[in-house]
Amino acid sequence: TMTFTVGEGLPGRVWQSGQPEWLADVSELDSLVGRSQIASDVWFKTVFAVPILKPVQPGQQRSLTDEDGTSVAPDVSREAVSKPAPVLAVLAFFMFNPRPHDQDLVQLVSTVASQLGQILQLKRTEADLRAREDQLRLTFEHAPIGMNIRDQDGRFTRINPAFSELLGYAPAELLGLTCVDLTHPADREADHQMLQQFLAQGQPSLQIEKRFMAKDGR
Repeated sequence: TMTFTVGEGLPGRVWQSGQPEWLADVSELDSLVGRSQIASDVWFKTVFAVPILKPVQPGQQRSLTDEDGTSVAPDVSREAVSKPAPVLAVLAFFMFNPRPHDQDLVQLVSTVASQLGQILQLKRTEADLRAREDQLRLTFEHAPIGMNIRDQDGRFTRINPAFSELLGYAPAELLGLTCVDLTHPADREADHQMLQQFLAQGQPSLQIEKRFMAKDGR
């Protein structure tokens, strides 16, 4: 296993620059990779490396041309535009035969690397989403106050332990019920009117005081 820091060796240089590099002569690896003896022992002659870049967001693909011909994104500062895209990984390829710089091959591998970048970024996004979902689930389940989630018809789709313990029901018994089913009869009309007003006005939140009926009738 070989480990490179940013700027160290060919992989580190490509990671730092965000640009492909091609070395037709493996003897140059002394200064760029530090593994020339290993490469020589297995008869490698040519090496090139290509970065896997973080995909550009759709809104960042539009650009303007500055006076000096530099392409500048309209919603990004010129300082930000000059910075290379974040690198997710580096692909390095070694060849047994000497080969001059092949731009077509570099372009082909760069295209594949671009697709890999999209996959890697998607996996990272999925992992972040799962982490947020896990955090939300733990917060919901371990909250000291009663919490519930309802569908568009007002029926409970998810109940946390504090809410079921408050009313004396098992969580499964509450699923499919509505707040109306659990609201004290004397509060139902006022509760219904406030809810309708809340929905009609499109308010971001609603705070009311009401009485729930526990399973034992309290």
